[in-house]
Amino acid sequence: MNALTFDTLSMADRLEQAGFSREQARAQTAVLAGFAESNLSSLATREDLERLEQRLRQDLATRENLDQIEHRLRRDLATRADMVRMGEDLQAEMKNLDQALRSDMKNMDQSLRADIKNMSLRLGGEMLLLKWMLGVAVAGIASIVVRVYV
Repeated sequence: MNALTFDTLSMADRLEQAGFSREQARAQTAVLAGFAESNLSSLATREDLERLEQRLRQDLATRENLDQIEHRLRRDLATRADMVRMGEDLQAEMKNLDQALRSDMKNMDQSLRADIKNMSLRLGGEMLLLKWMLGVAVAGIASIVVRVYV
């Protein structure tokens, strides 16, 4: 805390002795006292200086580590850039694999549809053959039954 004494009464008396009126002396003294107080409030105290010194010491200690921090950040940024490039490469590779897979699936779909169609045609022919064979067998059995009982 700044403690500066300012004897306003003594100053007012001296101004009156110098020829100022009582009101002028008081006004001048009040202005000067206010000016002194406002200037004193902006002065740094020993505590202010000690806090500043402590902060400066911390800043200097931190500054000593800035080069190491900067080096680590640069390394991390380079690593990040490498990872971004790897990610882009992986995305391109995945896109190519996706296209190849879609093409393979389309070819397989077409092949399966053709196989199903062929099997359907073959089964249709075999069913027709089975119908004829069953008809012939039934006719044969019927003729045997008719010969036996007629």
